[in-house]
Amino acid sequence: MAPQAPIDALTLIATRLSSARVPWMLTGSVAAFLYGRDRSTVDIDIVIDCSNLNPEGLVEALKPEYFLDDEMAREGIATREMFNAIPMTGGPKIDLIPLRDDQLEQVAFRRREKMHWHDTTIFVISAKDLVLSKLRWAKNSMSERQLADVRAIMSTGLVDEDEDFRRWVGHLGLAAALDASRETRYDA
Repeated sequence: MAPQAPIDALTLIATRLSSARVPWMLTGSVAAFLYGRDRSTVDIDIVIDCSNLNPEGLVEALKPEYFLDDEMAREGIATREMFNAIPMTGGPKIDLIPLRDDQLEQVAFRRREKMHWHDTTIFVISAKDLVLSKLRWAKNSMSERQLADVRAIMSTGLVDEDEDFRRWVGHLGLAAALDASRETRYDA
């Protein structure tokens, strides 16, 4: 069997999570791709709401295309730490990120957007929340990759620097990272 293409992998994981009634949201570089930031990635980042999630049910929902260790799933859900679903035939791995009690993450999850992707319904972090999330990642590290992603998404005009955006930037102390994203020269 040939390795899964990223399009097929996203379609499959969306279908499986939705049929298992797992509330979820696409984030990370694949979400950035949907908002106009084209760069390579080796994984698909999915935030999942674990509040009523049965680890064994999640493991079963992803079979047979993905390997997900029962113990890793239980531990990841209990500790709210990321765990992985590994494709059995190649293709991108799935990073499953339990939704935390963090205020921004909760708001972003409620604001996620419903999109259609190759005849499949997907749930995607909003462009604004993706920018805020990437700024948080870049806040301490000043990661050029995250800053370039922010700059690229902001350049699409999809993010309005409205009062809500400015409030989050101030509340989370992201002004320096936002300024740095405007000055980064990194494009890869």
